[in-house]
Amino acid sequence: MLKIAILSENSLIDAYTQRVLQPVSTDPRFKIVGIVVHPRPRKSFKQKIKAFKRRLKGGAFLVMIIGKFITKMSKTTYNTPDERKSFASVFSGQLFPELRFTMLNEAACEQLRQLDADLMILAGYHQIVSSEVINLLPRGVLSYHYGDMRKYRGQPPVFRELLNGESSIGITLQQITAGIDRGAPVEEMSLSIAEGETLASLEQRILSASEMMMYKALCRYLDPAYAPANLSAYGPVYTFPGLITWLRFHLKYSLFK
Repeated sequence: MLKIAILSENSLIDAYTQRVLQPVSTDPRFKIVGIVVHPRPRKSFKQKIKAFKRRLKGGAFLVMIIGKFITKMSKTTYNTPDERKSFASVFSGQLFPELRFTMLNEAACEQLRQLDADLMILAGYHQIVSSEVINLLPRGVLSYHYGDMRKYRGQPPVFRELLNGESSIGITLQQITAGIDRGAPVEEMSLSIAEGETLASLEQRILSASEMMMYKALCRYLDPAYAPANLSAYGPVYTFPGLITWLRFHLKYSLFK
């Protein structure tokens, strides 16, 4: 039996995460030993001003505002607030502790150690996991990366592949390391990018196609001898696009598609 801890930013999970965890919840070979909730830390006023200046300089702040408006006005329904549920409701009949931490410090790590988990999975968690936490888990920590780590790391998913005219996009389930998307792939798949594909349509297809990848990856770890192999080469780390890059993307898809 594989003992699993789950790390999340919230005690409520969206519809996508529910579907990812559903096959895990019904397989008796897996035991959930604890839910660890670590909300994204609040930034100080000074940190907020510094981040605002950095984003304003490259036009990223304007892109974020426009992007949020477009998302709000679109009819994308893959996840809606009304679909959020607790972990307990997904893992019906299972009893496990729920630990909540404001910081994953030494004291928190000691409580995590007491869960005696073999492996941890990230579910709705979008922060960098420290090496101190990773080293607590004998079988490591699993996380999704929506991209091929040989070519595209960092954020945002889908955008760079479309911008660069790729014919396909990778999806990776990785055993993470302390670096950004420098883990070892456990499960990988590739989707072809259709003619006239949009950010929204490709994002939805990626989410739909990737739902079973976590379960398949966990099944590999039922073999005590299994260990994923590191890649020989990793792609560059991309960050949120600035205004010029964002405009270039939309000009390309509005004028030449």
